[in-house]
Amino acid sequence: IRQLQERDAGREPSFYSFLFHTQTAKTAHEWQEEVVMRLKETMMTAARERDPRLLDLLVGYYDDIAISVLGSGFQMPPQERVIDQALESLSEDHLLITKVNSDEEVLAMLDPSGQLSLRAPMNIFIGGQILDRGITIANLIGFYYGRAPKKFQQDTVLQHSRMYGFRSLEDIAVTRFYTTADIHSAMHRMQESDSALRALFERTDSPS
Repeated sequence: IRQLQERDAGREPSFYSFLFHTQTAKTAHEWQEEVVMRLKETMMTAARERDPRLLDLLVGYYDDIAISVLGSGFQMPPQERVIDQALESLSEDHLLITKVNSDEEVLAMLDPSGQLSLRAPMNIFIGGQILDRGITIANLIGFYYGRAPKKFQQDTVLQHSRMYGFRSLEDIAVTRFYTTADIHSAMHRMQESDSALRALFERTDSPS
């Protein structure tokens, strides 16, 4: 959708990224990479065969994203055009999955601006603690967040939460965040606490 919007505006389509950030254990990342790769292969086959089940999924995704895009005041490309583009992107393997487990891997992936290099139109990064250390990922519009410690530390969770980083309003309209009910509840409480603190500062008279 974002790439079609950019083409319609006469711009070169950007590359986009999705962050899969759950556990710190490297063995978990290997399993996650295997699962995501298997899903990708299945969807590539379904796209090439125009499997009705995949088409039904894409229609559902389109309707969901259209709500936030149109609600934000932006133009939504026609459904048929979006689905054709999605099928083409899957069947031609425009999706790159990258597991990031070490400082050496990160250094090898950095672009000249110091961000993780986006080497394909769509990129999924899988990793744990190494992705906590201030690594910047451009055009990040999808998140699968599963870090669930025994005790949540607000500053640590916010540091992990790249979903709060800067992006254009057009990108925000298509951004999606996936997590568990428990993590969502903890984040909701943090947001309420932070909002209450900000409101208190705003009501407090500044010193003369």
